[in-house]
Amino acid sequence: MVMSYQIIRGQAEDHNSFSKIAFSAKSYWGYPAEWLEIWKPDLTISPQLIAENDVWKIITEGKIIGFTIIITHPDGSCEVEHCWISPDYIGKGFGGKLLRYALAQPKYAQKRFGVLADPHAVPFYQKFGFKTLKEIPGKPEGRTLPWMEMTNSQTY
Repeated sequence: MVMSYQIIRGQAEDHNSFSKIAFSAKSYWGYPAEWLEIWKPDLTISPQLIAENDVWKIITEGKIIGFTIIITHPDGSCEVEHCWISPDYIGKGFGGKLLRYALAQPKYAQKRFGVLADPHAVPFYQKFGFKTLKEIPGKPEGRTLPWMEMTNSQTY
């Protein structure tokens, strides 16, 4: 059964919903509770972050089930700062629909995109053409995260 969905702009007042989705989605991967506490500030979405960047949310069954935040840097490059789907909807194609929608915005054509990915998300980003260029030190100490990049030349 295909669920209907809608993708619309995120609003500053969505910040609490977005923070809950980010934390629960990160928890989905079975990380230790102490790591999740370390990451909580990074998973907390502020109204300011939403107001200053391009944000889209995906809604189905009358509720927000995911969001993505795209940052455009002063040099014109872009970064997927957040892309999260609620655990009940992971693996059902909603993350792909959401990121595809964001990347299809005309302003992002031919832009260089980067993402500091969770290791579990590497296969997801590879489907969009992202390639791992290097490993970046993360938290906790000793953990690294893949830095992935691609040029948005595809048609979505």
